[in-house]
Amino acid sequence: MHAYARADAPVQAATGCGKPATASVAESPQCAERAAADDERPPDLQSPPPRSRWYGWQTLLADGLSLGLTIGGFGTGSGGLGLLGMSGLLIAAPLVHFGHGNAFGALSLGLRVACAALIVIGIGSAISEEDDEQPSHTDSLITVGLVGLGATSFLDAAVLAFRPRGGIVTPYADAHGGFGLRMAWRL
Repeated sequence: MHAYARADAPVQAATGCGKPATASVAESPQCAERAAADDERPPDLQSPPPRSRWYGWQTLLADGLSLGLTIGGFGTGSGGLGLLGMSGLLIAAPLVHFGHGNAFGALSLGLRVACAALIVIGIGSAISEEDDEQPSHTDSLITVGLVGLGATSFLDAAVLAFRPRGGIVTPYADAHGGFGLRMAWRL
């Protein structure tokens, strides 16, 4: 693991030597070695990458408003408002991800559709089994779907809701004869 100095910081602070990091004015062999290593470093790795930004509050807000519409709509007998809220639970948070350029919105959408499918299958089974006297597994399907939607909302905000910075793969060679690839995945 390498530590890099900020690009706008003075060179003396980055090298620890008393003078700027050039081989001609180096005070010791260690400073000359550091200066050579600094010169070999690829220009895109001169400064650390910017930190990712969390936007999970936006996905939580979208889910909260959608849940409120769903409960309020069906609670007051307005099926249209309830369906609008349910649609928001499916697509609002993934749209927030896509709006931030985060491809994990597809994962969010897939999880939400899978949970909604479990709920719909459970409700459909409950309606078709009303005449049967045998116990069914419809309640467990509905419960798993609802818990899954809640877990997906939490997953969206806590894990997936970071503005992506992309991934980089950079070849390197250092002054000690080491070489390879530096890989970093930035979320």
